[in-house]
Amino acid sequence: MKKMKKTVLLGIMLLLLLQLCGCEYFFTGTEDVYVDPNLYVDITQEVVEDYDHREEDFERVEDQYGAEITITQEYTFRKPEYLEEHYQKHGIEMGFASAEDYLEAANKVVNNPDALHRIEQEDGDDVYYVVATSEFVVVSTDGYIRTYYYADYDYFMRQ
Repeated sequence: MKKMKKTVLLGIMLLLLLQLCGCEYFFTGTEDVYVDPNLYVDITQEVVEDYDHREEDFERVEDQYGAEITITQEYTFRKPEYLEEHYQKHGIEMGFASAEDYLEAANKVVNNPDALHRIEQEDGDDVYYVVATSEFVVVSTDGYIRTYYYADYDYFMRQ
C-alpha cells in the first residue's frame, strides 16, 4: 500500500512537471504518450516540425464549387515531361484545358482541408482523396506529385 501511494505521488509530480514545462501528456489506456507541443505527431508516429503559417505564405483559390481553399504549399511533378504525360493520360479525360490547370487542381486537392489523407502502405507516399469529387492525388515522400485522377473511395482505402 505504501509503495502504491509513493508511485501515485511520483506520477502526479511528473504530470505537474510536464505541465509546468508546457508539455502535454496523454494516457491512452495501453501506453503513455509524451507529446512536445512544438511537434506534430501523426498516426504513423512520424514527427514533423510544426510549420509557422503566416498569411503571406498562403495563396487563396477556389475549388470547382466556388469554396475557398488556401494553398499552403505548391507541388509539382518531378519533371515537366511527367506533368505532360499525366495530363495526357488523365487531365484531358478529367476535362482540364491545359497541363497547368491539371497541376493547379491537383494542388487544390492536396491543400483541401476536407481531403482525406493516408500514408501509402507500399512506399510511404502521401495519398489524398476528396470524397465529394472522387479526386485522388499521390505525393511522393520527397514532395512531388506522382499522379492525379478520379478514383472511388474503396480504391483510396486500399492504398
